Amino acid sequence: MSTTANCTDFTEISNAPFTAVPFALFSVDAQNTRYVANAAANYIHIANSFKDADNILDAQIKINEAAIANNTVAIVTNTTAVATKIATTAIVDDLTTGGSAVPLSAEQGKILKNLLDTSVTITVEDNLTSTSATNALSENQGKVLKGLLDTKVPKNSVITAGTKTKITYDANGLVTAGADATTADINASADRNYVTDAELVVISNTSGANSGDQTAAEVTTTATGAIIATDVDSAIAELEDEKLALAGGTMVGNIDMGTKNISNATSITTGNIIDSGSNKINTENDNIVTINSISGRFRITGTNFKTINNNKVNENSIIICKPASADSSNTTYISEVEAAEGSFTVTLEGTLNSLSTLLQFV
Repeated sequence: MSTTANCTDFTEISNAPFTAVPFALFSVDAQNTRYVANAAANYIHIANSFKDADNILDAQIKINEAAIANNTVAIVTNTTAVATKIATTAIVDDLTTGGSAVPLSAEQGKILKNLLDTSVTITVEDNLTSTSATNALSENQGKVLKGLLDTKVPKNSVITAGTKTKITYDANGLVTAGADATTADINASADRNYVTDAELVVISNTSGANSGDQTAAEVTTTATGAIIATDVDSAIAELEDEKLALAGGTMVGNIDMGTKNISNATSITTGNIIDSGSNKINTENDNIVTINSISGRFRITGTNFKTINNNKVNENSIIICKPASADSSNTTYISEVEAAEGSFTVTLEGTLNSLSTLLQFV
């Protein structure tokens, strides 16, 4: 300290002259002439003075401070990331456990590689028409399938299963409901009209099993009487074969006229003509009748004589002729019976009945 300087604010503790400065002989001078750098130091090994070493350490401290601040943020981030990591104990070391959030061990990766190396080569199909059960579908066809699925019509709500004649469908053509159709659901138009129950009975009664397009052979009929055919075609053929034609023919059995008459016949050739009552046998020419038998009956109507053609008679035949039945209103009698070859003539006398006289001969 200078004793001559202009300084008034101090406390004097001694005014004795210094013969030496305490500790000054051992302190570092301003030029650091006594500083020796530590060659093994991390940062200040290149310092050439205490001041230089202090500056190096200060700069490094600043660097470390910034690094520590950055590491603090990283530690927080890493702590969060670590919390999301899977523990090694969760690694699956088999091919059967499964799990979508756990990793497979490297050992199982080796097993998979070995399976792939020794597996059968897979053929990839790039179409949707293959029927193979072992080939794989290409990624391209996967895109095609996705496109089809993306444009598919979504299904409707579930409805009760069943069979219905009336359905309701939406704009996509999908059935949304079903019901039983009635005649009210059918619009009237040509060939689509319906019939009532009463009309159906009439149709059934008039058509039977006939569908409208059967042939006569397909239309059935019930055999009746002497007709044994069971279809119309056969019945017609049977009638044609068994009927007596209008032009004439041969009868193979008896004709029972009942109470009816045979009239307007030119001649009648027969074995026996039997009159059971009031029925008559008249001819267009009432004077001639043919009866080719050894006995028979005939009527004389509108005249007093009758010629009976008979192939069993000749001029030597004896013919007995008499009334076939009593008739109080008839006063006629047989006056003559004259035989000839193939015929005989009967003559009556008296008042003739306005109707006829029934005679018989043997």
